[in-house]
Amino acid sequence: MPEPVRVQPPPELERPQPVPDRAGKIALQINTVPIHCDVIVDDKMVGQSPLTVYIDRFSNHVIQISQPGYEDKTKLLDYHVFGNETTYIFLEKLEPKK
Repeated sequence: MPEPVRVQPPPELERPQPVPDRAGKIALQINTVPIHCDVIVDDKMVGQSPLTVYIDRFSNHVIQISQPGYEDKTKLLDYHVFGNETTYIFLEKLEPKK
């Protein structure tokens, strides 16, 4: 009886993927109406909504949301609202410019 052929996985599948350091962090899920708004967290552009970013759970944060044709929004997120949650959902509706 022939020996079974062993197939080796590609090398990239053998390496463990790095896990982001999330100690002391909370997932901030940002959803907006309309979607695809530019999102800035603590003066750093993080992308377009909807998105999730990991932020320090023990600090206050400034969230800025903008999209052409709509009034910009700036919100201060007090860290006390996070509680013991693993994810904080931030919802914001932008108003059309007048």
